[in-house]
Amino acid sequence: MNQMTTNRRPDAPGSPSDDHNAVSARISQEFEGRSEGLHPTILHQRKQYQAAFNDELEAFIGRVRERAVARKERARQLAEEQAKQEEEERKARLGPGGLDPIEVMESLPIELQKCFETQDVPLLQETLKKMTLKDAKYHMDRCAKSGLWVPSPDAKPILEQDDEEDEEEDDEDEDEIYEDAKDH
Repeated sequence: MNQMTTNRRPDAPGSPSDDHNAVSARISQEFEGRSEGLHPTILHQRKQYQAAFNDELEAFIGRVRERAVARKERARQLAEEQAKQEEEERKARLGPGGLDPIEVMESLPIELQKCFETQDVPLLQETLKKMTLKDAKYHMDRCAKSGLWVPSPDAKPILEQDDEEDEEEDDEDEDEIYEDAKDH
């Protein structure tokens, strides 16, 4: 591959302008020793060739730079299009409550994830009974808002615990904690 097609800064060593200078210096050195005694038209032609070479080299460097800018712009446009598409896909996935079911599923405890993956309602009920009422309501509310759980209107609620039972359990837990703390 040609050295000039690499992505280098113009002022860095080995940049296209340095390559140009090196080639120009080499051509000049080749002709320096032989320029004595050459006819003036030959010397004039050599300068014309050198000027034509310099012009072509500058044009080539310009085309390379333009192409690099165009490629960067195209890459930026593609990234923007991809981001828009991903956002549209995410919006299309949103459930009735405005939550993304994928994000909700990933945030659920492992046990609840298994229940939804297997679509096992009895296992879901058992798993929810093992949780505090507050946690169970929180997770099931998010599942309903994301569309992972669609409660049917005539079915009995998935959370069957009474608030009073939960309060009694909390009081018993506090008493046990208090007794444990007194013993230590």
